[in-house]
Amino acid sequence: KALKVTRSVVGEIEARERLRDEMMERKAADEALRASQEQSQRLAIMLRLICDNVPDLIWAKDTDNRYIFVNAALCGKILGSKDTVEPLGKTFDEYVQRERENHADDPEWFTLGQYSQDIDRHTLFRDEPTTFEESGSVRGEMVYYDIHQSRLVDAQGELIGTVGCARDITERKAVEMQVQHLAHHDVLTDLPNRVLFSARMEQALTLARRDRAMLELLYATGCRV
Repeated sequence: KALKVTRSVVGEIEARERLRDEMMERKAADEALRASQEQSQRLAIMLRLICDNVPDLIWAKDTDNRYIFVNAALCGKILGSKDTVEPLGKTFDEYVQRERENHADDPEWFTLGQYSQDIDRHTLFRDEPTTFEESGSVRGEMVYYDIHQSRLVDAQGELIGTVGCARDITERKAVEMQVQHLAHHDVLTDLPNRVLFSARMEQALTLARRDRAMLELLYATGCRV
């Protein structure tokens, strides 16, 4: 009887120790999971803060060209959405169509992105990033963007969409066009200068040679009275 009691007590003690060990392991696992979730949440918050403080446009789309991530700059400058959640699950074309319907009397109200969907599909099948310039009207104002896009893959290497960013180069384009204009026009009169004349003349000669056509140049000189 004493032996049976001893074995019973020992078995009970061992069972309690196993239960205690299991509870400690479960607690440690729960704490590790909680710490991992908190770290992931902090990283997500930090990523959102970084993206929303960047002046460039940042976005990600699924394979159907629907937004799965947008930053504040894209919402404010292009989409006109109230927050960064509203565009999720929607396409860029939906916002363009909304703007055009609200200003049906102005065909130049929103013309940006007329070819973006084709470029999105093109990007899906390219291993290398796609870089291009996009220009158009956004709410009646002409804008220029330098755009970079690439394929978006998950941790397993599966294609899930595209990711891209765009920088506003409107001011730079304005300066370049101004410099180009000054290079081909007189500063005082704003009339075409000799450089522009030579370029246009060369173009006309090239077309005449190609078409085997005659070319006539009329030259007039001013006179003083």
